[in-house]
Amino acid sequence: MADLHALGHDVAGVDSLPDAVERSRRACPDAVVREGSATALPFEDASFDGVVALDLLEHVEDDRRATSELARVVGAGGWLFVSVPAGPRLWSFRDAAAGHRRRYTRSGFRDLLLGAGFDVERLTAYQFALYPLLAAARIAGRKGPAARDREERPGAILNGLLGAVNVTEASLAPFVSWPWGTSLVAVCRKPA
Repeated sequence: MADLHALGHDVAGVDSLPDAVERSRRACPDAVVREGSATALPFEDASFDGVVALDLLEHVEDDRRATSELARVVGAGGWLFVSVPAGPRLWSFRDAAAGHRRRYTRSGFRDLLLGAGFDVERLTAYQFALYPLLAAARIAGRKGPAARDREERPGAILNGLLGAVNVTEASLAPFVSWPWGTSLVAVCRKPA
C-alpha cells in the first residue's frame, strides 16, 4: 500500500488479522485499512479502479466467492492484479504450514477469473528460471519441515544469486510470457 500511495494513488486495504490491520495503518497512515474477509469485503460496490490481491486466493476456503467479491468492488473498466501459487504437484509441507488450501493450474486460475466476470488481459507464470530447483525443494519438502526450513534460510550468497535470477526474470516479464513457474500472475479487466 505504501508503494502505491507513494506513486500518487489513493489506497485501501483489508486484512482478517487485527494486528496486521494495525501494522498496515502504521505503514501507510493515509490509507483506509479495514478488518474484514476476502469473501465479504467491507467496501461498497465499484469502490475501486484497481485491486491488487497477491497470494490471497489460496488461503480462503471459497476462492470463487472471494474472486466474485473482488469483481464486486472493482468498478467497470477497472483492473485486478492477482497472483497465486502454481502447480498442484508442487504441494508440500511448506504450503500446509503457510495455510494454503490449494495451488492452481493455469487453466483453473483462468476459469476462476473468467467466472467472476473479468477479462484476462495477461496470464503468465513467475519463477520460471528457478522452477527446477524449487520443484526439487518442494518434492523434498513433502516429507516434513526440514526441507522447508532449509529453503527459508539459503545463506547470503545463494540468496543474492537467487534474488538476481528473480529480478532478471521480472525485468523480462513485459516481453515474455513464461510457460511455467511456481506462481501465476494475472492482469484482468472488468468489462465497462
